[in-house]
Amino acid sequence: MFDISTLKYILKLFPP
Repeated sequence: MFDISTLKYILKLFPP
């Protein structure tokens, strides 16, 4: 399972 920190990290890798 992914936690909030991981999700934020992924979002930083793929900015809009």
